[in-house]
Amino acid sequence: MGEGKEPDTTGSSLGEWPRRGAQVNYRTAAGGEQEVGGRSIWRLIAGPLGVVVLLWGVFWFDLRLGLELYQWGLFPGTLPGLLGSFSAWAIHGSFVHLVHNSLPVAVLTMGLAYFYPKSGWVVFGASALFPFVLAWFFARPSYHIGASGLVYALSAFFFVSGLLKGNRYLLAFALLVVFLYGGLFWGLFPIEEAISWEVHLSGGIVGGVLGVLFRKSGPQKTVYPWPEDDVNRAYEPGQEWMEWEVIDLYEYGDSGIERPSPGDDEAP
Repeated sequence: MGEGKEPDTTGSSLGEWPRRGAQVNYRTAAGGEQEVGGRSIWRLIAGPLGVVVLLWGVFWFDLRLGLELYQWGLFPGTLPGLLGSFSAWAIHGSFVHLVHNSLPVAVLTMGLAYFYPKSGWVVFGASALFPFVLAWFFARPSYHIGASGLVYALSAFFFVSGLLKGNRYLLAFALLVVFLYGGLFWGLFPIEEAISWEVHLSGGIVGGVLGVLFRKSGPQKTVYPWPEDDVNRAYEPGQEWMEWEVIDLYEYGDSGIERPSPGDDEAP
């Protein structure tokens, strides 16, 4: 994929637009990471699908071979138990437990792949590990396992990121997550004995902190790439749609536009 051309923002013109079908790379307006357009569907689902397959594979081997992998989970207050933080997120104690976590994990990791193609795996790793590390300090003396901490961390990450950045697409995804998994709120409290609310709470805290730390990554708040006066001078009447198209590019931090060929009623 060739390098795209940045739009001319120094004058009152739009600069040279690419030919129809050309691939263009844009950097987010607020200096965040560069997002690459034209991402294939496979690229978006490969990572999330791999994570879900891993969860089911671990569960199948545990059930089939009687490995009792729960012993590799987090056990608070002991050094060997702390080492379980690295593997606890991938271990589940029952079929129902695994089913409840699979869809949220798939949706949230797909959101990472779409909005954070560069830093998403860093966020994923921190969300899988640190909820258990934090819970190690205060959780009940029992084995804590499951991807629920990851789900809570990523949910909080998207929600805080959407609020801080004011990006409408990221905020819409965060609200969708809250709507679909609104019951997550009750998991933060010690209502059921068999549920590790400590890991859930730790996941929410970790996700909120990650949302603050990665506020400069991914899509940013809507920003005009040039002064508004220049925009008004650059467009002819009847071409206001171009302005919104450019704004959407900078909201996504993404690329991939096609400029229509000038017609009889359009400025060349």
